[in-house]
Amino acid sequence: MDPLHRRTPHTLARRRRIGMAAAVADVLGSSVSAVVLVQRQPPATVLATSVAELGALAALIATGSLAALVALVICSVALTAVAAMNERRILALTPRGDVVLRASRTGWPVAVAGPARAVELPAPRGLGVTVRLEDRYWWIDRSSFRLLRLARRAAEGRAAEEADAEKGAPEG
Repeated sequence: MDPLHRRTPHTLARRRRIGMAAAVADVLGSSVSAVVLVQRQPPATVLATSVAELGALAALIATGSLAALVALVICSVALTAVAAMNERRILALTPRGDVVLRASRTGWPVAVAGPARAVELPAPRGLGVTVRLEDRYWWIDRSSFRLLRLARRAAEGRAAEEADAEKGAPEG
């Protein structure tokens, strides 16, 4: 197994040191301008399931009833199901074009999924925003908004460079 994907304290510290963009560049074998982590489940679904589980736990602590325990078990199963079905991908902006990578459950790059076709990065707002990748809608949740802002700046810079190149190109 790749040492970057093992879950030891040393590995976790290494991940924090190298960062997501460096890990993606390592998988791609080329430079990366910016990266954005996307997920299949809407952030509101994950948040609502988590809040329901916390509410059931609070009810169990307050009442100690069997019904509260059953509610906690049901909410825990629902949260586990949401987490299990929540696929993750990483959108990487490179000088050669955008690339989609498969990500582990923790969000670290595993393998290249393929090129991304003309991705329009939305402005961050609310709990999360949608982006269309691989003919499906994916979500960028609030925790990835910093990466989204960096990716938008990188995409704007790349578009400006392309516009300057077109202006400077000889007509013919």
